[in-house]
Amino acid sequence: MTRINMDRIQRPITVVMATHNGAKYIEAQLLSIFAQTVTPDEIIICDDASSDETITLIKKYQDQAQIQLFQNPVNIGVVANFKKAVSFAKAVNDIAFSDQDDVWQPNKLAILQAAMRAIEQDDQPCLVYSDLQLVDKDLKLINPSFWNQLNHHHHQHCFTTLLFGNFVTGCTILINPLLRNYFLSMPDANILHDVWMAFVGYGLGNVRAISQPLVLYRQHEKNVNYQEGSVKKSKWQERLQKLQMLLTDQRYLQEEFYIAAQFLEQYHAQLSADKLAALHNFIALKNKSYGQKYRALKKAFQHKWGKPSDY
Repeated sequence: MTRINMDRIQRPITVVMATHNGAKYIEAQLLSIFAQTVTPDEIIICDDASSDETITLIKKYQDQAQIQLFQNPVNIGVVANFKKAVSFAKAVNDIAFSDQDDVWQPNKLAILQAAMRAIEQDDQPCLVYSDLQLVDKDLKLINPSFWNQLNHHHHQHCFTTLLFGNFVTGCTILINPLLRNYFLSMPDANILHDVWMAFVGYGLGNVRAISQPLVLYRQHEKNVNYQEGSVKKSKWQERLQKLQMLLTDQRYLQEEFYIAAQFLEQYHAQLSADKLAALHNFIALKNKSYGQKYRALKKAFQHKWGKPSDY
């Protein structure tokens, strides 16, 4: 039975935001954070050398909110900027990650924190995250489920399936103080912050996925990963893409192999035997053909089909 620590039930939340030339949408994001039913204890914003009106808009709200603004004299990149923001957060707080261009549902922090309480143990890093609604630049609905958009809605979210592709989106994440420490020791090169937190959570701690979409995930011309108007592929389009990769693509899962190897190198001494085996078996696929990799994926997912609903 999980031992409940009253300090963690009352634990405040820090929201960390990394900004760069986000003036067009940041005001709506800030207002949605201010409207949360659970009020953040502090909002840490690290700006990565913006040249637009981002700083002016942030300062507009500093007097009425617990905003601490830090400005980088030169651009250091998204991941390093988030690490900097987390380093300024109170070490005893839970930490929620925010992009600069989304809109949060008013109960986002409340739902995530309640889920954290349900799974947290005093000696383990913990992470909770949710689905999102995919919207365009004007917040018009593209897909009510981002998990559906990327086909992450019909398989279990666990360490084994994570190896074959990330399904944890940074702007939905809440972490506890123990996971904060792992986050700050994340390698600097070529690893996205949400992927690393997912590996730590599923590999070394406790995780809960929330199937309720808690973020309006805005797609626009300056998105890092996705473009406005993204249309979900049909089953025939997916099959055609797989056929094309079978014939031409030898780099399938290369980013995933890199992250898995980095995680294994850093935490091999802390991993359980089954997690170590899963990592070694996965990394051994690196130089195999697309067909061999895809067969390994199907085998890994064989007993993992089912909706990732609040488990």
